[in-house]
Order: sequence, then structure tokens, then C-alpha cells
Amino acid sequence: MKQEKLARLSSGEVRFTPINSNGEYGEEIILGYNQKVSLNRSSEVKELLSNDTSLGATASEIETKTTYEFSTEIGDLSLANLALAFKGLVKDKTYSVGDRFINGKAILDGSANVSGKVGDAVLKDGKIYILTENATNEEFDALSLASKTYPSRVKILNPESRSNNMGRIVVDGINLATGKAQILIIPKVNLRYEGEFGLVGDDFIKLALSGKAIKVDDEDIFTLIDGVDE
Repeated sequence: MKQEKLARLSSGEVRFTPINSNGEYGEEIILGYNQKVSLNRSSEVKELLSNDTSLGATASEIETKTTYEFSTEIGDLSLANLALAFKGLVKDKTYSVGDRFINGKAILDGSANVSGKVGDAVLKDGKIYILTENATNEEFDALSLASKTYPSRVKILNPESRSNNMGRIVVDGINLATGKAQILIIPKVNLRYEGEFGLVGDDFIKLALSGKAIKVDDEDIFTLIDGVDE
């Protein structure tokens, strides 16, 4: 299968407009700012053989199948916007006393005297703290705690959810070959995500998105627009 790179963009804004169940475009969502974007064209080629020896064994080649594959890596991708693009992918979680925290330790109650070991998690006033020294029946204010804290309410990626959606992609970025502004528009792409499945205490993650462009009857399969020099 032959493959050629049609576009490579960086430092751009990635916008996604999901296609609703009625076939109409929904609200545009700014997914985040990409670190790189590629659009590749792949084709399967069949050889037409000739009985005329003067033409050689192969008279011509024809393309029987062409695929356009879009991919992007987004560094500052908001989970809230990702939740809009992929329904059910992001869910809220609120940690409570007794829950298992990210370090595998059961969360202790900081509203009462605390007994725990180094590394144990303590919940107090909506924040989770980590013990840096062992404690035996000590009040919260007397505990030795790490400077970094975690919110008790977080957003997490749900790996069991649907991981693809159909919609329109617009990337407003910089062409890596020329260093000039360029806009890539794909009217319809079956977008899927790849990346980490969990997040605690931060609203941004790094995630890879990819998908195949799909032909829309009255539009080009993709459009590449050069930026205008001032």
C-alpha cells in the first residue's frame, strides 16, 4: 500500500464539531492545542498486465482503494471539552473516607484524630493530604503533611465508554514544512482517542486522537488553506 503525507501542522487549535443523530452538525468544541497534526493518504494499487511484450509485463496501475487518515496529539486537552466530544468518556468522582486513593491506600478521616503511616491519604475540607510522618491519634493540625494536595472531587476518563465519534475537524496551525499559518478542514471524520485512561487533580492531559476521513457528497474530503501573509 502506497502512503503519502499530505499535511503536517503544529502549534494549532483543534476544533471538533460532532454530528448529531439527525445528521446535522452540533456545537463546535475547542478540544485543545495540538503538538502535531498529520493527514496521510494511503492507496491500494492493482497492476494491469499486458500481453503486448513491447509494453512490458505491466501496462498500467490503478488505485482501487484510497484512505485518508487524520491524527493529532494534543497536550492541553480539557477533560470538560473531551466529555462533550465523547459522551460518557469523562465522569466525575468524589473521594470519601474509606475509598482507595491513587496510591492504593484507604483514605483516612481528617475531621477526627488520625492514626496512620507515611504515605497514607487524609481527607479534610474537600482536600486530600499525604502523611509524611507516622501519626498516632493526632489532631489534623499536628500532622506532618506533604505540600502537594489533591481535590476530593476529580474528573476521570472512563475506559469502558464509547471511544469514537463522528464529526468535523478544523485545525488552525503552522505548517511544519514552511513555518507559515495553515488551516486543515475535514468535514467528516470518524474520530477515536488513544491515551491515558485516568487523571487526578489536574484538568489537562495529553491525548492522541486519530480517525479516517469520510467523503461527504457536496464537499471535498479535506481542505487545506494557506494563511495570508501580512
